[in-house]
Amino acid sequence: MTVLIAAVTFIVPVLMIIVSKKMPAASKFFAALAFLSLSIAGCTITITVMKVIRDGEVFMTTVHEILLNWLFLISIGYSGLFAIYQCGLCFIHLKAGKHLID
Repeated sequence: MTVLIAAVTFIVPVLMIIVSKKMPAASKFFAALAFLSLSIAGCTITITVMKVIRDGEVFMTTVHEILLNWLFLISIGYSGLFAIYQCGLCFIHLKAGKHLID
């Protein structure tokens, strides 16, 4: 399972780069999906923290309950893949001699 996770972490951003080079509109879709996933992650964190504070159960196991939420895990997982994708795009631009900021 560890090898599968490591492979997906490398392969998916590379595929995202290839798709965004062939279809420029895909990069906007990837960015919109990243915005949505970070919003979902923020909301799930907020709801979990508010529940912990409301119930007065400030224990480590209660706070870490967020790590069992599948919606949080999927949204943060995509955000990580998107960050690697963005780093790959920056690397490609720098290697081509382009400046990121003009």
